[in-house]
Amino acid sequence: MFLYRGPGWKPLRHSAGDFIVVLFLHFLAAVVVPRRPISLALGVWVFACLIEALQMLKLTSPSDPWWVQASFGSTFDPWDLLAYSLGAVCAGTLHRRLLQGATREG
Repeated sequence: MFLYRGPGWKPLRHSAGDFIVVLFLHFLAAVVVPRRPISLALGVWVFACLIEALQMLKLTSPSDPWWVQASFGSTFDPWDLLAYSLGAVCAGTLHRRLLQGATREG
């Protein structure tokens, strides 16, 4: 998503990327630190919001290397908080449903 520059790349990178990264971090964390889906989603959401808040301190800039921008971002955007929130709700809900389905089957 970060390297894509085709049609519609700006909204995809800015909104969809923030949504997807929360989903990815949630399920990555679920493998490493098994927790209840809702508390895990909340923890990942808080982490994402803290990274976004750090961007207000201007510790990075758009001229920093791509890997710094990919890890921490370079500009604060309040719309990112909405994308993180939606991603956390979807991750928590999907994770809970997957666990319920696994419990019923096994």
